[in-house]
Amino acid sequence: MKMKHGVIRVLRILFGLVIVSAAVSAVAVSPFAVSVVGYSPGPGQWVNDPRFNDPQRALGRPYGRSVWEADNTSVVTLGDGGSLTLAFDHNVIDDPRNPGGCDFIVFGNAIFVGGNPALRWQEPAFVEISQNGAEWFLVMPNILPSALTNSDTGPSATVLRHYADYTPVLELPASRTPEEFFTVPDRQSYSGDFASLVVDEVSGGGDAFDIAAAVRQVSPGVPMLGSDGRPVPAGITWFRYIRITDARVGDSWGA
Repeated sequence: MKMKHGVIRVLRILFGLVIVSAAVSAVAVSPFAVSVVGYSPGPGQWVNDPRFNDPQRALGRPYGRSVWEADNTSVVTLGDGGSLTLAFDHNVIDDPRNPGGCDFIVFGNAIFVGGNPALRWQEPAFVEISQNGAEWFLVMPNILPSALTNSDTGPSATVLRHYADYTPVLELPASRTPEEFFTVPDRQSYSGDFASLVVDEVSGGGDAFDIAAAVRQVSPGVPMLGSDGRPVPAGITWFRYIRITDARVGDSWGA
């Protein structure tokens, strides 16, 4: 059973696992999102199902299973074109020392179809970040939301970067803590690079994002272009709010 669109958890990455544990215990902040700011699900078959329409399920640590099977016990449906807005209890900082330069991870319920990392069940959602909950910046993906087609959702071989619900989430090993396992980003995927398609051994999966990739936008998911025709960088070094929006309106998966 798949949902349109399943988003589980959002968390911050700090540089080094020891620093994560120390920072959380020392200043009593959570590496995971702590509050729901808004939930506006679009139409879909799961939006009236109490198992999947409680936005509080998006808070706290993620739950995963394997690359070929998702844990759907704590997902939140976005519906067709819907969104979910969450907040942290601290500023999430852009730190280039983080692995791959990534600063936070969004966890969904994507899987590898038949265990094949080049063919995934994916329901992409674009991600925006904000410092004040009013002005939003798009974390620039490799394909604009407006350019996505139905072939990019559901069972798809399309490689995505800076989208949520592209990479599976793994089950927490008994020897690791959530703060350790789910703060290691999986590397970005690239066509023709098989090693980048599999989930890195030390990572709990999910999709990693870099604050430095944030751009200004004219509307949600639509970047503002400068005189050179390129997206205008946001120029921010931190955020506190995150909004996750179903990127492909009108596809049939879960509708």
